[in-house]
Amino acid sequence: GAVNGWLGSAADRWRFSSRSGSLPEALALAPYGVLGAYVVFATLGRSNEKLAFRGCAGDGVLFTVCIGPALLTAIEQTGQSTWPGAPVSAEVLAVASVQALMDFAVSMNLVTHVLQIATFVFLGATVMGLPTETLGTFLFAQKLALRCCLSRDLWGRCFSSSEGLFWAQSTATLAAVLQLGYHTHFVAWSSSSLFTCALMVHAVIFLMLTALFARLLTKDGQRSWASCCASVTTLGLFIVWGISGACRWSTTTRGTPLQWFTRMILEDERHLQLALLQWPAILLLVIGAIQAAAQRSEVLTGKKTTQHERAVVKVLFRKAFHVLAILLFIPPILGGQVAFLSLAFAVAAILFVILEAFRVSQTPWIAHVLDSFVAQYLDTRENTGRGDLVVTHLYLLLGCALPIWLEPPLEQQIGIMLQSQLDKGQHVLRLTAGVLAVGVGDACAAAFGVRFGRVRWPRSHRTVEGSMAFVVGVLVAARILLHLSSYGSDSGEHKESGCWALFAALVCTTMLTSLLEVYTQSIDNLVLPLYFCFALRVFTHSAVG
Repeated sequence: GAVNGWLGSAADRWRFSSRSGSLPEALALAPYGVLGAYVVFATLGRSNEKLAFRGCAGDGVLFTVCIGPALLTAIEQTGQSTWPGAPVSAEVLAVASVQALMDFAVSMNLVTHVLQIATFVFLGATVMGLPTETLGTFLFAQKLALRCCLSRDLWGRCFSSSEGLFWAQSTATLAAVLQLGYHTHFVAWSSSSLFTCALMVHAVIFLMLTALFARLLTKDGQRSWASCCASVTTLGLFIVWGISGACRWSTTTRGTPLQWFTRMILEDERHLQLALLQWPAILLLVIGAIQAAAQRSEVLTGKKTTQHERAVVKVLFRKAFHVLAILLFIPPILGGQVAFLSLAFAVAAILFVILEAFRVSQTPWIAHVLDSFVAQYLDTRENTGRGDLVVTHLYLLLGCALPIWLEPPLEQQIGIMLQSQLDKGQHVLRLTAGVLAVGVGDACAAAFGVRFGRVRWPRSHRTVEGSMAFVVGVLVAARILLHLSSYGSDSGEHKESGCWALFAALVCTTMLTSLLEVYTQSIDNLVLPLYFCFALRVFTHSAVG
């Protein structure tokens, strides 16, 4: 009885302290245990020999295990909900991050895996008051996805440890969200959220079928068709779901999924214009111009140029795709088409995954074209000769999409007048955080740094001049976005003080993100937007309120 009473009071103290008090105090709770666990496992210096990584085993792990709990804590403290019902909290991610650190360090058998999950679920439920089903689903899905990403028998050495953990926690989040939604009959869900999650589920099914067909088609000539067979099968499953509306899609209020999707595109002229005119035109013109310039570049095609000269020019061409992201994504955000853009991000990400699977499987007629195209823009981190996945373009897309996906349900924001112009300014900056961080900041830092950089940061190949360009580029772009979004149209002393507070928060966020860009060992297209979102929420909450 005394033990149960202590556990109950401990759970009450945890729930109270993590949901109350100032934001800096709350932020110290969830990541604190993760940071302590990281120190313990890093000090022990053990590694799981069953896992294989691209690069060093510890590259970017500290950031990856801490950013999720910290970011969700910042979102919760603003009184917002990222997903319907908010099943995945900062505490759930913190427990899952500790589990991942243990998996990185200790090799386990099946019984040990089960005991580990059961122990974490018991402690999370009794001490921290976390929901048992959600935590169990998250931990099981994370462990399974982490093994798939980093196992030597599957995708090992295709991902760094931080990338593998990112994909594992993303898959686990999807599983936990769907588990809660299924039990609640998706009552609080919007059609867009449910359709997007269904797309993600079919993407996971596609990857599983690709691995299955690769094992079933044993001959070399047959194995190259594994991705093609998986895509056809997955497409068939999606069409069946789209026509039937299975798995509790409410046909009485939404129609079938394919009917809803068709209405969403056709009933709004702006959506139709984006999907059939604006985006295809921008893609054809910009990619065609980049490709033509790359083929005519004497530095890239010439044999007498040095490796350093080719690397510099290749960086400039790679960053041109960041400009493409700006042209594609900023107009829909400013035009109030965020819900449609969010869905388009999911569709584009799945298409990238399918194309990369075709390339890796060496699908006839397709793989050669893809190999020839991506080979022109690869850096030293991606080597197709050793079987690496080429996912930089996918990470650029996800980096721009994650800040939008992390916002509260979009249908609740469209058409609703925000409390003030100051709220609108914060909202615009949060939505465009990914584009600002990687589309503008990272591109400016790389382009300016390789051309004019002279002074290097200690223990880094990046330059001070590049970091200055990062800060200036983001601040100028943010000011333009705020002006185009009609922020600042009102006047008054309160508005002026709030404007300066928002600007100060943006400056602090940008400077810290530029320093992270200097020293990060992870994929910056993913890391920078996540940190920018976190820091922006913290500083605006402290400065503006």
